[in-house]
Amino acid sequence: MKKRKKELRVGIFGGLFDPIHLGHLKLAQSAHRSLKLDRVILVPAYISPFKRKQRGASATHRLKMVRLATKKFSWIKISQFELRRKRVSFSIDAIKHFYKMFTKGTHIFLLMGQDAFCSLRRWKEHKEILKLINIAVAKRSTQKGSIPSLFHFKIPMQEISISSTEIRRQLSTGQYNQVKNCLPREVYQYIKKERLYAEKP
Repeated sequence: MKKRKKELRVGIFGGLFDPIHLGHLKLAQSAHRSLKLDRVILVPAYISPFKRKQRGASATHRLKMVRLATKKFSWIKISQFELRRKRVSFSIDAIKHFYKMFTKGTHIFLLMGQDAFCSLRRWKEHKEILKLINIAVAKRSTQKGSIPSLFHFKIPMQEISISSTEIRRQLSTGQYNQVKNCLPREVYQYIKKERLYAEKP
């Protein structure tokens, strides 16, 4: 009897990653383990629809940091789908892109934190997103409210209270030592070398 081909399990994890930090990596690792994913694809956004006026690192710097942070994880891949489009990044577009890329039968999960899940109704075509893809959510112990169990999987994950916004704020005032333990070593060194997020004189 012919052996049945193993069905692929893929996690899609999008965001600005401005900068990518240990909380992002922990979510990816927890999802990889708990959902038995074959790969996790990180999709850096070009412009977030909710943070259009945010001033941060350029797309080139953010992509470089994502590459540095993930180089030791063979199961993490990086997609430049959003960056190459050079427009506001809507999750529905990336989801449709990946469904066209993978063969029928591939199990695709959209990975996110609880804060993103709680704002899902504000996303473009959110009802279509719920129809198209499995949602996998990492709940924050400090986040108020419960997560409705409908339409999603839970990612068991130890709480890591790290915020890209807070990291940028600390870096803008030169407090490098305050964020050192929040970032992958290579990312921290890159930020220092390029003086990213430092206030302009």
